[in-house]
Amino acid sequence: MRYGLLAGLLGVGLFLSGEALACATGAKCMTAPASSTPVFVAGDLLAPGEFNVLLNAEYYGLPRAEAGSWYVTIEKRVLRIESDTYRVIEDVTYETNRAF
Repeated sequence: MRYGLLAGLLGVGLFLSGEALACATGAKCMTAPASSTPVFVAGDLLAPGEFNVLLNAEYYGLPRAEAGSWYVTIEKRVLRIESDTYRVIEDVTYETNRAF
């Protein structure tokens, strides 16, 4: 009995995998929304006016910005950039505290 039940479940699992799990036409299926938060990597250039300078970085749990760099925010991301070229140095979003 156990083996028959197990074989039946495996058969159903094999049947439901792949194309059978796709949403049927007209059904009300839910899909996860695509992430709209942009991804920035070191070396990317930002355009003036595309970001906001983050003042009082210590309040958000970040160390004081080094000379020649700023912390900036862009759509829920916190980046450290060079102040003269606006080149991204690093993404520090995950180093912020709950206040951000």
